[in-house]
Amino acid sequence: MKAKEVMTTRPEHLDADVSIRDVAEAMRDSNSGFEPLVRNDKVAGVVTDRDIVVRGIAEGKDPAGKALDIASDKPLYTFEDDELTVVLKNMQEQQVQRLLSAQ
Repeated sequence: MKAKEVMTTRPEHLDADVSIRDVAEAMRDSNSGFEPLVRNDKVAGVVTDRDIVVRGIAEGKDPAGKALDIASDKPLYTFEDDELTVVLKNMQEQQVQRLLSAQ
């Protein structure tokens, strides 16, 4: 089975200059815990709901501050045609629950 057969296709993303609050609101509105931040058509970082809690709230960041300040700046990804067993092993090794998809 290939990754593309089970992945969620969601091309939505936010501009890299948004605030932490903007990301939290987008997550609330889309019922998601993962938001890519894009600058010049490239992923500049990703923010998870955990990033908001651990790197944002717990560290006393201003909700109006830049989301990139709490984002993972080296997003992990997989290819749509990768075998699912390889993808799952990678996720386990990296200790992540979400990956971006590259075509």
